Amino acid sequence: MSVSERFFAGGLVPGISEWLGSALSEGFTIIGWVSLWDPVETLLFDPLPVRRENKVLRLILDTPIEIESRR
Repeated sequence: MSVSERFFAGGLVPGISEWLGSALSEGFTIIGWVSLWDPVETLLFDPLPVRRENKVLRLILDTPIEIESRR
């Protein structure tokens, strides 16, 4: 049972019917998930391009380079 569910549906707010308390509880749960979605997406998916670039740069760093004179 979530905090908002305990608060609204559990009768801590007098004068709110059970269905309204349940609706408010679910609404706050949805708002919580929506507000957390962007930070979670940032943590999980934003590092991917940086990892790919670092992999390419490591490959370039490990590539042997030979310099020859044209004389």
